[in-house]
Amino acid sequence: MLFGRQPRTLLDMLAEQWEETKEEVKDLLTYTRDLRENLHPVWEEAHTALREAQTKQKQIYDARSAVRTLAVGDKALVLLTSTENKLLARCQGPFDVIAQINPTIYRLATPQGTGREQIYHINLLKKWLDPHRWAFRPLHRLRCYRRHPISHTPYPRTVQSGQTVDQSRSYRVLP
Repeated sequence: MLFGRQPRTLLDMLAEQWEETKEEVKDLLTYTRDLRENLHPVWEEAHTALREAQTKQKQIYDARSAVRTLAVGDKALVLLTSTENKLLARCQGPFDVIAQINPTIYRLATPQGTGREQIYHINLLKKWLDPHRWAFRPLHRLRCYRRHPISHTPYPRTVQSGQTVDQSRSYRVLP
């Protein structure tokens, strides 16, 4: 086999001469025209299948995606490669958003008052939420305690740091 076809050997040529049956040899123009006519329906079918697959993939992507925007004056973290390793990317910042060039491109000010500005795509940015603006419960309570699901009677327990839990609530120690 030669590229999916049976190769033409000397015996085949001799047999053609004896039987006087020759394969029809087409000129290049006729062969090209026939090939295009045969491939056109296949191309249309492949193009239709491609459009259907793209539509389905777009619907799946759009179901999970959300439009992200930043306002001028917001702070943002930028996903940048590290200086030690090109393959390691970390969020750096926060940097101030100076301008929105278009719906997906933003201009950010660099730190330390260098006066330089950088342009980034929204996919590399993450809105910075100032931790001082949010009230957090102590971390040891989040990890060690939860409401007892069965009884509503108070269970005073001591926290690892030695503080006692409010006795008006029912808590139990998590394993």
